[in-house]
Amino acid sequence: MVKHEHAAVLVSIRKDGFLGSIPMGCVQSDFDGRLWFLTFNDNPRLLEIEENGHVLVSYVRPSRYKFVSMSGCARIVDDRAKVHELWREGFSVWFPDGPQKDCAH
Repeated sequence: MVKHEHAAVLVSIRKDGFLGSIPMGCVQSDFDGRLWFLTFNDNPRLLEIEENGHVLVSYVRPSRYKFVSMSGCARIVDDRAKVHELWREGFSVWFPDGPQKDCAH
């Protein structure tokens, strides 16, 4: 289910101890046990993940009554080559300058 979905919800632990969530676009075309997401460098979730990497990611397909949630440890990877590897032209809607600027994963 993970490799065919287009959106997920990423839940992280905020500085105040409460949970925060944000919708994320899925970028992997295959699932090897790792999930990859691209986001803006100024996304507040990045600081939360740097402080506490425990996260939950959920996918849902309501039309088929299917869902999956996974918890694990997240980390911020600042690797331009990986950004280019994961890049698709459709991401230009959010990152008009392309994969070389303002994009973290």
